[in-house]
Amino acid sequence: MKKIILLVSIFFIASAQVYAARHIKFTLVEDLCYEDNIYLRKNDKISSIISSTQLYADYATRLPGSNLKVGVDANVGYHMYSENPSRNNYFNAGLGVTLSGRYFTLGDKILYTADGISAEIDETKRITNIAFLTIKTPLNRKFSLALLARDTLHKYLDDYYEWLNRNRIDLGARLYYHLTAKTSLYFSYLFYSIKYEKRDYYNSYGHEYSLGITGKLAPKVTGDARVTYDMRRYERDDKDVDLLGYFVSLKYVPTNRSSLTLSGSRKMEESAYKNNKYYISTAVGLRYEQKLWRKWSAALGISYEHAAYPNAVNGDKREDDYLRIKPSLTYHFRDNLIATLYYRYRCRWSNLDYAEYDSNRVGIQIKFYF
Repeated sequence: MKKIILLVSIFFIASAQVYAARHIKFTLVEDLCYEDNIYLRKNDKISSIISSTQLYADYATRLPGSNLKVGVDANVGYHMYSENPSRNNYFNAGLGVTLSGRYFTLGDKILYTADGISAEIDETKRITNIAFLTIKTPLNRKFSLALLARDTLHKYLDDYYEWLNRNRIDLGARLYYHLTAKTSLYFSYLFYSIKYEKRDYYNSYGHEYSLGITGKLAPKVTGDARVTYDMRRYERDDKDVDLLGYFVSLKYVPTNRSSLTLSGSRKMEESAYKNNKYYISTAVGLRYEQKLWRKWSAALGISYEHAAYPNAVNGDKREDDYLRIKPSLTYHFRDNLIATLYYRYRCRWSNLDYAEYDSNRVGIQIKFYF
């Protein structure tokens, strides 16, 4: 963790040398909120005031005498709790680097974060490193081909979750058929391998096929929608898993003052619950944004997720339902200074009584771009 923060600090110091050339952009975010259930318990709830400060930096330039572009993004932050600060206060940091050309993008992103990686595993400190290479080349006027190689490493810092330390490798290809200049059909194949550091009987590999459409899908509608078929095989288990899933991300913009975004997915997620190696997540979400008058705008986000666990514990298969609601109101002081008042509600219903919780958070967030 210290190495990550050191690398990010070095980047921010070096950023001052190029700031005058305007190759780098900064964003400072301050979030002050009150939450009534910071440990997500059903009973004995504990509340806290939370102050979060984040500094983001983005740097982009073209290498002299070439078509190659270099991008660097970094962030560093600190979160302070009024409740038990010695336990709850923490740093976070991230550093990403990309090199891109006409037909390829090569990159690496390292994170030290406590952001939830899934609905089940929420707010747990971890280090994540993602290295990737994408290649996309036209084959002719109607077809193009994209290739993907990605290596994702998760290392948890909480002893309770350290057995979830794992490495995932993805190798894939996607063939596009261009219906128009802005709309394409595609067929994808992805091979993946998941290796656990301490529980090799959780190791698996799989083949995922997908058929989808992307781009401008209708007047005022853009996005991506696909149907997937995942065939997962466990190396030390004869319980193979086949799952028909989907992914949806659509944005409808009826006017320049409003937008509606629909998201959804059905997929397998890695699990930390008892003898379940995975659970099936089925999720859907809506977000509506509206410009009001003069410098005011508002937004409302609602999402629902159902988590189904395949293996019974004490005779029952676990099932969870998650609901999240977040309305917000934003005032634009200037183009580079905005403030947002927000409320967030989230809850989990479960057939396991002890797993249920609800949480309320209210806060103000200020963003300054420079």
